[in-house]
Amino acid sequence: MSNFAPDRDDIVKTLEALTEIAAVTGFEDNLQDYLKSLVTPYASSMQQDQSGNLIASRKGIEGGLKIMLCAHMDEIGFVVRSIGPWGFLYLYPLGGIPENIGPGHWVTVHTDRGPVSGTIGIHSAHLPVSGIPPLFADIGAERRHQAMAMGVKTGDPVTVQYGFKQLNEERVVGRCMDNRIGCTILVTVLKLLAQTVHRANIFAVFSSTEEHGMHPGNPPAQVHGARGAFVAAQSIKPHFAVVLDSMVASDIPGLSESEQLIRLGRGVTLRLLDDMAIMRPKVKKFARDVAEKNNIKVQESISRSFTDTSMIQLSGAAVCTLGVPLRYIHSPGQVAALSDIESAINMVTGIIQHLEAEPPDWLHN
Repeated sequence: MSNFAPDRDDIVKTLEALTEIAAVTGFEDNLQDYLKSLVTPYASSMQQDQSGNLIASRKGIEGGLKIMLCAHMDEIGFVVRSIGPWGFLYLYPLGGIPENIGPGHWVTVHTDRGPVSGTIGIHSAHLPVSGIPPLFADIGAERRHQAMAMGVKTGDPVTVQYGFKQLNEERVVGRCMDNRIGCTILVTVLKLLAQTVHRANIFAVFSSTEEHGMHPGNPPAQVHGARGAFVAAQSIKPHFAVVLDSMVASDIPGLSESEQLIRLGRGVTLRLLDDMAIMRPKVKKFARDVAEKNNIKVQESISRSFTDTSMIQLSGAAVCTLGVPLRYIHSPGQVAALSDIESAINMVTGIIQHLEAEPPDWLHN
């Protein structure tokens, strides 16, 4: 695998295509179908389960190591909570939506009949009102029956409508880069694996519902999401797992120098711990060794909240969590560096190579 470098143009093309598909947590079906069509040529077998996971497997030798690679498909968003008598849609947030995201943004309601456009309403400064307005969307309907005639139903997912753009040769901006970047990495790794021979049995898991359970406003975790990864890990029972997610980049104005810990363009981040998981010391040393031996730039930090890692750890697997630095996580415009994505790809292929060449003694303990 070290002989094959990731194709940057292909990475950008894949990432843009994935960000164009809505996949609010719990509603990942369309993205799952697209990913299935994308990776089927590079997989020995494909599996979809009732939790919404997509698992692309590449067969190694009989009895070989089982390595699980995991990236969640889902994104934060809203669902229609109710339809008011005047046709306004009252929304319920899903996932850790920042308090300043919503009012004034254009949205798309994803109905069974197709997308319906609208905007999240605001209380203009010209109105004699105060306080926080209810969270509602205006789709142009004048009455409830008109909204229903447009195909809108209670429970329909809603996304903030922004696109994708390559800012320059190094940086891109787009919606839901958390975690379409992780999915792009998995797709790219599967393509690279298809060009070589590997002894390990590889399970690439595009997981569901990671964001569900994270509270709006991002308080400390109280309810745990990542249920899709739990189901997949319990089924696979991997020896080793790599979780691919994002890591908040802090190289922006308004933070002190001591708080600017993670920067774009400095490499993928080893997420050493968060509210729900701690990378075990042996795994941490192994990851550092892989980075050093392969001359891969990495950063290290801790994070709030959670990833799929803590649920996968419950299967008994050793888990390494990689976070691609991302500015403005959970906003409609998230900025990433392509070199950090490439760094993550190289770490994944390096981990697989080292597990095959020199499997640690502790891995089977």
